[in-house]
This record gives sequence, structure tokens and C-alpha cells, in this order.
Amino acid sequence: MFKRLKHHFSDEAKADREHQRQEHDAQLRERQWEQERQLQLAAEAEVEERRQKLAFKNTILDILAEGKVPDLDLEVDVPFKLQKGERWLLAANDVPYAEMRVQREIKGRSAGTSVRVMKGVSVRAGASRGTPVETDVLTPRGRGLFAVSTKHLFFNGDRSFRIPYGKIVSAQTVSGGLEIVRDRASALPEYFGIEDDDAEFVASLIHLLPEVDFGRSEPQIQSVEYYMLPGGDIGADDMLEQD
Repeated sequence: MFKRLKHHFSDEAKADREHQRQEHDAQLRERQWEQERQLQLAAEAEVEERRQKLAFKNTILDILAEGKVPDLDLEVDVPFKLQKGERWLLAANDVPYAEMRVQREIKGRSAGTSVRVMKGVSVRAGASRGTPVETDVLTPRGRGLFAVSTKHLFFNGDRSFRIPYGKIVSAQTVSGGLEIVRDRASALPEYFGIEDDDAEFVASLIHLLPEVDFGRSEPQIQSVEYYMLPGGDIGADDMLEQD
């Protein structure tokens, strides 16, 4: 009889352990399903945000192409003076800025050999001055506020400047940001570290705005939903000097 009771309790324990294992597996599957669902929702939200931002940027370009100015309320304090009829389009704080600079060095220079020809007199034979070699080197120039208006591209950091769009001969998206080349003697590229999608948008603005006729009076303002480039508030008060 005790043997039968022992087997009975053993069978009940096995059934209880199996039931607990099944519950644990079901909870694990439910957690995995919820994690996958959250990842899918996050991916869908990211795609939708990109779609909305692209639609916004296309709307901005369409408004500007009509000679109007979108009504955008920047959340970044921009310490630059605008010209008459000029309006802000976007701004981003803490943007890296870099320049391509020419580095010069002498290759193949040799000191030669010093030979004594008489007491107190020596000459150096076989000396070579070498060949000057120039290399383009990308040089970081700090971080700062990057801003775009209807007439200029601005930067305020260790260096502060504004560039009329008519002085920019090329603007394109590169890995890690926006590359521009100015119309000047030392026409080396300059780089602004903004996101690729935003860099493409700014390049489109730079190509479009010189062709737009906003008229002589104040341009017509049109309301539009605004998405801001990455960046926070700043407190700088200094104004830019025209290059």
C-alpha cells in the first residue's frame, strides 16, 4: 500500500512539474512575442517619422519655389542679424565643422656628407633639398551653431561666418554630413556634420534658393508644420561678420 501511495505522489509531482514547465514556456513565448511586437511598432514609427519629415521638407521646397517663405518658429536662439526680407528656415546646435587644408612637407631631403679638405675647412657633398609635396588633410575646426536662411548659410563656433548662396559653387551629401565648396581662390571643401537626410535637404535648399525671386517687398509668409534639425538652445550673443 505504501508503495502504491509513493507512486501516486510521484506521479502527481511529475504532473505538477510538467504543468509548471508548460506555464513557464507559455510566459516566455508571450514575452518574446511582446518584445517582437514592440520592435515592430518602433520600426513602423521610425518609418512614419521619416515619411512625415520627407513630406515636410518637400513642402518647404515647394513653398520656396513659389517665391513664398514658410512660417517656421525656430526653437534654437540664433544670434545672427538678418538682412531685409531674409527669413530663417532651420537651425541646429553643436554641429561639427571641418575644412580640407593643404599640408606641405619636403620629401627626399638629404644632409649629405661633410668632408674635411684642409685644416679648419670642410665641405658638404651630396646634399639635396628634396621635393615639396602637398597633401589634402581634413582638419576639424570645432563645433557650433549651424543655420540656414533664405539668403545665407551660417555657422557660429570657434569660427563665425555666413556665406551667400551665390558664393557656393557646389553642395552635396557625403558620408557624415554636408560638403560645400565656395567660389574663392582656395576652393577646398568644407564639411558640416549634420544627418544625411538633413544634409540632402540643405543641399537642395542651396541649389534652389539662388534661383528664387522673392520680390523687393517683404516675402509672403505661408504656415507649415515644422520639424527641427537636432540641436538645443544656445546663449551666444556675438554677431557674425560677413566673409
